[in-house]
Amino acid sequence: MAEGSPKKKVAYLFGAGATHAELKREDSSKSLRMRDVNRKVMEEIEKENEDGMKEFLNQFSNVDPEKRNVEHIISLMESLETHENREIANKLRRVFQAVIIKETRIQSRYVKPSLTEALLTMHSLESIKNMRP
Repeated sequence: MAEGSPKKKVAYLFGAGATHAELKREDSSKSLRMRDVNRKVMEEIEKENEDGMKEFLNQFSNVDPEKRNVEHIISLMESLETHENREIANKLRRVFQAVIIKETRIQSRYVKPSLTEALLTMHSLESIKNMRP
């Protein structure tokens, strides 16, 4: 970088991928991949065995479980704008949230994504701030 040039800016986008990596590092059986979350949501819905949800799930019985996307289904149910469909969307949302919370816990604690903290700390170090490409 030439003298007087503006410093190069770096941006990090953190999402479920960073948390997923931290989870896998600590417990290889945990997963935040959407196909795994989708499967677990559907399993939880089936376990609860509610009549309205059974009828709802039957509509998706011919869809490959690997291709089901709970977020898309929630959006679809919301867009139909009936009380019954909103209730289904809300139920799916609650189960979706519960699955993610369960997956981000290892033993009795939540996984703390240390990668995020490490990257942010790294940029506050004087040696990094003064680094020139």
